[in-house]
Amino acid sequence: MSGETKKNGMLSHAKLIQRIVGAVITVLGAVLFVIGLVFLKNETPYWFVMFIGLSVAVTGAFLFVFGFQRENAKYVMTDHLGESEYAPSASDESAPSAVIACECGEINPAESLFCKKCGRSLRRTCGKCGASVPSDAVFCDKCGEKLVSEK
Repeated sequence: MSGETKKNGMLSHAKLIQRIVGAVITVLGAVLFVIGLVFLKNETPYWFVMFIGLSVAVTGAFLFVFGFQRENAKYVMTDHLGESEYAPSASDESAPSAVIACECGEINPAESLFCKKCGRSLRRTCGKCGASVPSDAVFCDKCGEKLVSEK
């Protein structure tokens, strides 16, 4: 097992634990809040149980949501950044460099020839002019010809 694969596997395992713990803590906080709310009518002051329950529930919710942070960032980068009205223009020099998304889901720099995760080729040849284009391109960069899908 390579170092990169091992690191990604450990990160994935840690994120899974974070999601489970976040969900459990959120439920525990909600239960404490409800207990405090139910017994608030009695003579004994249960407002502190409500306060602690709400705090615990919010903390658990943050843990749960942040457990999905990396996946959400990848989703936005690969699927929706190009369609967004806030996507950087080609002339914007502060914009991040272009990327190519492989079929396996890995994000690779635009100048890559092969996927850094699975090794698949990230380039293909235009049938009209013979130019090398990214594998996820729909049209040729050089002649504008619509590329035939290989699937």
